[in-house]
Amino acid sequence: MTEFSDDHLVNGIRKRDRDVATFITRKMRGVIIKHVMENGGNREDGEDCYVDSYIRLNKMIDRYDFNLECKLFTLLFKIAEKGWMS
Repeated sequence: MTEFSDDHLVNGIRKRDRDVATFITRKMRGVIIKHVMENGGNREDGEDCYVDSYIRLNKMIDRYDFNLECKLFTLLFKIAEKGWMS
């Protein structure tokens, strides 16, 4: 699987690049589903959590003042973790 820089991923999200969305989904969907299942949820909960988190990430990146201060995948996981635990 091709690796992309965080800058490339952020720019791809801004442009709604399908290849970037597919890459992120392949890399993170299973991680988030596993986290949800390990914390009292089921697979469907995990799927929902991933989708909600990806949408939140998109909205964050679309803001004009977005500044990535950690790895993109760390940010996505933290969004999912916070969403699931709340």
